[in-house]
Amino acid sequence: MLLAGIQWFLFKNGPAATTHSRVGAFLRTDDTVDYPNLQFHFWPFYLEGWSPPPHKDGYCFDVGPVRTLSRGWVKLASADPLAPPSIQLNGLSTTRDLEEFRRCIRLTREIAAQSAFDFCRGPEVSPGPDVVSDTDIDAYVRSNANSAYHPCGSCKMGVDKMAVVDPQLRVHGIEKLRVADASIMPAITNGNINAPCMMIGERAADLIRKP
Repeated sequence: MLLAGIQWFLFKNGPAATTHSRVGAFLRTDDTVDYPNLQFHFWPFYLEGWSPPPHKDGYCFDVGPVRTLSRGWVKLASADPLAPPSIQLNGLSTTRDLEEFRRCIRLTREIAAQSAFDFCRGPEVSPGPDVVSDTDIDAYVRSNANSAYHPCGSCKMGVDKMAVVDPQLRVHGIEKLRVADASIMPAITNGNINAPCMMIGERAADLIRKP
């Protein structure tokens, strides 16, 4: 890692000169859905959790549904304002979410079996060639799936009783205070929230500057 960093610093090339997740796709589970409901990333190295172990070569697909139906909750744990809240993600609590994860794994196997990977394909490490049935795939997903870190929507924009900010991003009931980040999204986007956040910021700047 140190040598890769020095190489990039001196010559602006090498493995550190490009993002490691520059290949991805949005796909449909099948023709019955109205929009791409799966997101893929391709990693040109082997991962265990979120870290590439030393002395192991390989590649990984990172895949999951983009609009899960499972819903959790956030509650106050006590009257102490400094106490951490009680959070229950409640992931994989719907049949459809599990079905989409099964399709994710099976579709990934179809992609990995294409001839483009013939020159570098090795044995499937995870979930492994023996994980085939719905029951086994569900067990693997429950043990290994995790949530992506793109939180949003905690103080939604709107005019209903659950809205925190109005369409001009002003906090209801408080003067001269706006919110301009992913928390104002009234619905979760299908993909990563980086570009929408930049657009929210640009729009907020226009609203603030507007006479």
